[in-house]
Amino acid sequence: MEDRVTKTIIKNVITTLQILTLSIPIVLQYLADKKMGVKRYLVFKKMILTKEIFTPKLMFMFKFLLILGIIIGIVILISYFIKKKNGGLLKTAIKVIILNLLAICFIFSKQAEGLLAYHFFLIAIFIVIMLQYLGIWLHYKNVKPK
Repeated sequence: MEDRVTKTIIKNVITTLQILTLSIPIVLQYLADKKMGVKRYLVFKKMILTKEIFTPKLMFMFKFLLILGIIIGIVILISYFIKKKNGGLLKTAIKVIILNLLAICFIFSKQAEGLLAYHFFLIAIFIVIMLQYLGIWLHYKNVKPK
């Protein structure tokens, strides 16, 4: 009973963190059209982040990691269909694959690059994906062998 309650709480906390993480860049992008100070801040940060963190080499690495994430999700999905023991893993593996595909579409989109909060969206997407992998790891950790 307590183990199930703990899993539910952890799952809800991870989901809440993911929603909060994605809501920050959405609010920043919305406020960029309304408030000039936010727009100036985002233009400045976009210029700084493009030069320091999101260089072309690092963007290539991020794209590679996302493709690797899709491969890992597919491997987890295949392992589920082979073993058929871990029911909660199916949804999580599908979520990971979908999140990685959406992130790849976002990174390769020229329209998304035009957003002032583009780099904040990238950071948020990577945090959401890492939280999803944390959920998978916790799920594997809590599964007891029979």
